[in-house]
Amino acid sequence: MDEVRDWLGAEALVQDRPVVLFRLACERLHELRVVRPGLTVIEQSLVGAAREAARRETAARVAGLCTPERCRLLDGLLRVDPELGVARATWLRRFAVAACPRDMLEEMDKLVFLRELSVGEWDLGGVSMDLSSRCGARSAGCRDRLHVVLAVAEHGVDDVGAAAGEADQGGVVPLALG
Repeated sequence: MDEVRDWLGAEALVQDRPVVLFRLACERLHELRVVRPGLTVIEQSLVGAAREAARRETAARVAGLCTPERCRLLDGLLRVDPELGVARATWLRRFAVAACPRDMLEEMDKLVFLRELSVGEWDLGGVSMDLSSRCGARSAGCRDRLHVVLAVAEHGVDDVGAAAGEADQGGVVPLALG
């Protein structure tokens, strides 16, 4: 059972959905020809423990990035920005739907914003981008929700940078509006 728990803990770093982890645990028990325990044991002792271990491991992997200044900055991404009308984290997840000047300018604004945060320099290579459900971002403390916001921010740099590169290669030049 310990072997399955450890294996599932590693899987939970990549995939956090309880239903998926439950299925993986059952498949692993079958592969090892272990008699499947009761559902409650699988849910709590395997899936729950794996998710908690993954949460702790993810927090440990990003702990070096969690300076007090960066925590305040990242907490700010979760607050509604009066200028945008939404939280910056939400704004960063929105994708351009057309290659029109307005959308391209917004993508460029995102890239500038993320570059000002130096997000491209953050080393998050060991952190899965599938983190959205790993902790309650609004209810957890800074250190617990930091990895969620870091993942959103780093993912945003990649997506916005790619969109900017495609626009540049396609000859689309963002025009100043206003």
